[in-house]
Amino acid sequence: MSALARGILDRYKTARILVKGGASLRGIMLYPLRHRLPTPRHQIDLKRGLSIVSPMEEPLVHTFEDIWLNQCFTPHGFEVKPGDTVVDIGANLGVFSVWAATRAQGVRVISLEPSSRMFRLLIQNLSRNGLGQVVAVQAACGGETGTAVLYSYGLEEGSSLRPRNIRGKVFRPQDRVDVLTLDDIFRRHQVEVCNLLKLNCEGGEYEILLKAPKETLRRVRKISMVYHLGLHNYCPDQIVAGLRQHGFEVNHTPPYDELGGYLYAKRQV
Repeated sequence: MSALARGILDRYKTARILVKGGASLRGIMLYPLRHRLPTPRHQIDLKRGLSIVSPMEEPLVHTFEDIWLNQCFTPHGFEVKPGDTVVDIGANLGVFSVWAATRAQGVRVISLEPSSRMFRLLIQNLSRNGLGQVVAVQAACGGETGTAVLYSYGLEEGSSLRPRNIRGKVFRPQDRVDVLTLDDIFRRHQVEVCNLLKLNCEGGEYEILLKAPKETLRRVRKISMVYHLGLHNYCPDQIVAGLRQHGFEVNHTPPYDELGGYLYAKRQV
């Protein structure tokens, strides 16, 4: 296939995703044109008046498709409902936070993102949509309170507290960041009930959940997350076993590639 044909096919696929996702006609027409601006960007404008922006190097359409169309974090039984409190760990530039905050009335979202660059984009996307009900926190979440180096192994959506993977590949230092535990987050933001805990934190999910106090996990009703492989010697079966001990019904998908898969947990009534 020629470069021209690939380009046409890519534009068609992008337009199809935007149409299915509820983008405005004007937004669909302007989407490729914004790539040619002096400061090029991806920008998705929705009929509902919402707008999400990212730099060119971030895969905004792919992320939008996963979260808004495929509902990778909110399958049946994990929907966001009126009055819910949602904690978004690994918020990146805010695609899930914007989605969750606009699903129903009275939803409260607490969004954590450690990367200083991505945090600025998160703040911009929340501000441009007037989402004052979302509290943005520049911090990582981990098993212990403190500070740590944030490492990058590609796009900033791939930032991790791990300096290398199990194959010995060394990652690039990016930022020094604050690290909060799940208990810290709940106490500081007075979370009595977390209706949905979403995690996409590049390997941090293991220590976050396995080291969380029983009393903290008791406040969580549902967990929706990406489990990561290859960053350390943990495996998803450890999370499954740990959550089941705390009264959760747990299901997880096979890995979608060599990097990880999805895991869903719901507290049994």
